[in-house]
Amino acid sequence: MRYAPSVTRRRFLGQLVVSAGAVAFLVATRRSQADDVEALVTIYGASWCQPCKVLEAALKARKIPFEEVDVDQNPQAYAMAKKASGTNGIPLTLVQRGGTMRWILGADPDAVERAYRGES
Repeated sequence: MRYAPSVTRRRFLGQLVVSAGAVAFLVATRRSQADDVEALVTIYGASWCQPCKVLEAALKARKIPFEEVDVDQNPQAYAMAKKASGTNGIPLTLVQRGGTMRWILGADPDAVERAYRGES
């Protein structure tokens, strides 16, 4: 799904607020059992990025739901993601599960699937 920078998306684990001037990640676990919480996957990529397309196709084939953030259309969100992950590059994937966050750099659908399923 692609969203305009002024759209607000709410999630049951927290919320990602995207506006023209600010980006804030508010992650709050509302359930105590990590196993009961479905993972949330966010891919920071671009329409021109071939590895991003490969990763998205692989996740769709594995039926792993994800959200997309286009770094060209939303540079503030990408800047926040780079700062939080400590890395620079795309695709940059955030997997949130049970109050934990895992960053994965590059088109690695196996690593994303392991994080999504809660495996190490």
